[in-house]
Amino acid sequence: MQVFATDIDDRALSVARAARYPEALLDSVSAERRKRFFILDGGSYVVSKDVRELCIFSPHSVVRDPPFSRIDLVSCRNLLIYFGADVQNQVIPTFHYALRPDGYLFLGSAENVSQFAELFVPIEKKHRIFRRRSNVTSSIRLPILINTLKPGQLSELVPRRPPLSGLLLRQTVDEYVLDRFSPAHVVHQSRWRRHLLFKQDRKNTSKRRPGRPRGNF
Repeated sequence: MQVFATDIDDRALSVARAARYPEALLDSVSAERRKRFFILDGGSYVVSKDVRELCIFSPHSVVRDPPFSRIDLVSCRNLLIYFGADVQNQVIPTFHYALRPDGYLFLGSAENVSQFAELFVPIEKKHRIFRRRSNVTSSIRLPILINTLKPGQLSELVPRRPPLSGLLLRQTVDEYVLDRFSPAHVVHQSRWRRHLLFKQDRKNTSKRRPGRPRGNF
């Protein structure tokens, strides 16, 4: 299992990575689940390491960045209510594209996809759970950029880069994860006596650019 946890706000991602919650916020969580998935630390609970290791946290915009693909479940709660009709008409087909056949979409209690009945079928209307229809192809325009967004209002849409292919998207994600989370390193191919990849520490003052080196060290 792999969970991609995304947001456009780095501060929100930092809070999510910490995975620390006051005891009052876990009132609705059973004692059994607290014991299984949380560790009591003072007056708060921290999500267990086993669960946190399933999660990859990354900045990502559903309207600006290329979507993931073949996802089993997309949980996007209380976001669509801040979008106008134009953006919803872009984002909802994007969810359909991102999900695998018969994958699930989980929305907020005030959100719906009834205007896209050809893409999703309701499974649990009360809890806003929908299943992706697999016999249709979503028509999406990827991606778009929102410069200024207010609740219910979209002030400007600016076209951005074309969608990435599956291979290029995977390479982009790999490079991002390496740059964001890996320590300084050099990948060396001893047989051919050449360096394949270079990454310096963020505090390093070296002028060498990270990535694939163009010359030898």
